[in-house]
Amino acid sequence: MWMSQGYLSGSQNPEEEGEKSFKILTMRSFFQDLRIGFDRTILGCKMHETLHDFAQFLTRNECSTMGVGVDMEKTEPPGVEKIRHSTLVLAPNFPQIPTSIFDQSNLRSLFIDCTSNTSLGDENMVFFHQNFRYLKHLRTLFLTSSKMTKVPEQIGQLIHLRYLNVYNSMNLQELPDEVCDLCNLQTLMIEGCRRLQRLPEGMGKLVNLRHLLVNGCHALVGLPKGIGGLTQLRTLDTMVVPKKSEAAYFLSLRDLKKLNHLRFQSSVFKITKCCNLINRSKSELMYWECLVTLILDFGGSEKKEEIRDEEDEFGILEALQPHPSLMYLGITEYKGTNLYPKWMMGLDKLRGLHIIHCKQCESLPPLGSLLPSLEELVIDGLDKVKKIGDELLGLGVEQAEAVSFPKLKGLGFYNMRDWEDWEGTARTSLRSGVMPCLDVLRIENCGNLKSLPPFLKLTPLHTLCINACGVLSQSLQKSEEEFTEISHIPCIIIDGQETI
Repeated sequence: MWMSQGYLSGSQNPEEEGEKSFKILTMRSFFQDLRIGFDRTILGCKMHETLHDFAQFLTRNECSTMGVGVDMEKTEPPGVEKIRHSTLVLAPNFPQIPTSIFDQSNLRSLFIDCTSNTSLGDENMVFFHQNFRYLKHLRTLFLTSSKMTKVPEQIGQLIHLRYLNVYNSMNLQELPDEVCDLCNLQTLMIEGCRRLQRLPEGMGKLVNLRHLLVNGCHALVGLPKGIGGLTQLRTLDTMVVPKKSEAAYFLSLRDLKKLNHLRFQSSVFKITKCCNLINRSKSELMYWECLVTLILDFGGSEKKEEIRDEEDEFGILEALQPHPSLMYLGITEYKGTNLYPKWMMGLDKLRGLHIIHCKQCESLPPLGSLLPSLEELVIDGLDKVKKIGDELLGLGVEQAEAVSFPKLKGLGFYNMRDWEDWEGTARTSLRSGVMPCLDVLRIENCGNLKSLPPFLKLTPLHTLCINACGVLSQSLQKSEEEFTEISHIPCIIIDGQETI
């Protein structure tokens, strides 16, 4: 948004300049209480109340916040001709958008705040159809969580628009071709528009587009081929692999090679519908050294009854080999039984691994010896896993002095329907070289798990959370011997209740 208003136009790399400015303002406590994501990116922050009030005072002639309710007489802002940045907060069951915003001919930013109880649908968007021409100087349009099914075609009249955000508009099915007339558009955010079926074929005309975010647009069958020609593109958060029959019409992983400015250091890159991948001879991801966080989503089959070949599925997983510098990896909806591709042993820098809803897998790879830098491991929804033992630790007889999971701090098991046994052999039960940095262990909705492994008593575990694990919870509560095995842990929470 700073870029869209021209605040960073003097910089050759406005994104880096913006990040630098943000850090300076944070150091000076302009921004506070930063929320950090699992991949150490900044998710949000706060501003001190006094500072916020002062900022509002300084910009009182340029910025307007209007509550849109039933009584519009009392909400009209004074001096509309001077307003540059306008925010409309829509009340539930509001009658219509006030026409006064179209009197603000010099408006640069328009934020329409739709709450969960607000219904900004197609019938309320009619006001835009005839009046977009009055917003000709608009640079930023923020229209999130609306109920509209289609963005008005008249949006093409906003030729100066640089930032368009329709995040979480869950009824949105189509972006009009006129979006491609926005030749100055730098940022297009359509995340969470789960019913969006297509993007305009002419998106190659958006020559100034730098950031395209489409994560959560589950109905998309592919991305337009023209995106491969957007040489200014810096951010693409999701790649949708098209079906074989339609591959020629959509963007491919190979096409991304042309985008020399793509950077992934500060964002998650997700590849959806991996099961459609055709070319498996060599990995296109191996060359992306800058890739930090990768999610491989194998879901997206249109027919629930479709059965995918296990060898075929594993071949796709092998072909999606990332660069060894990868730091965070997620694998979801994988339908194969083998979760051990050859390239996994080369991920020496991997810090986080999430394996989610891989329902055909019956066992886990020897992750304890494969991933020496791993700090967080999450296993979720592996329905066929019944037993976890030393194979996960990766310790064999010949590795008597080896350390398993040397840097692991957080471990989580969730929704493991058939998991019954978590065993540690006599060899691992008395070893201090198993998870020597473990701090937090979470086990949720694993109803058949009977007990915890004895090696936990030799770890520095600080927090143990057990929730909706009926058999395990009863065993710990009834057996003094079993509870003694974990009594050294400072914080134990069972079904929401902290034990003392």
